[in-house]
Amino acid sequence: MASFVPTFEPLQPQATLINNDSPESVALSDGKDYCFVFLIDRSGSMSGSRIDVTREALKLFIQSLPVGSRFAIIGFGTNHDYTKTEGK
Repeated sequence: MASFVPTFEPLQPQATLINNDSPESVALSDGKDYCFVFLIDRSGSMSGSRIDVTREALKLFIQSLPVGSRFAIIGFGTNHDYTKTEGK
């Protein structure tokens, strides 16, 4: 049997704060190194407003991708079909 009794003493900090005047600079990528994969449920349970919300969210995600990045959209549902497309 275990018994948990609360303590009313303030917790002591367990982390140390480091004061750094200038943050480390990081080079931004041009997006060519990224490939994003979106998996979309297109089954019957996604009918109506669910697929509409999914479509709008997907548009937002694609518009937010880094310039030059690649992406793939994979839809699945009751049936499946594979179509390979090559980007130029």
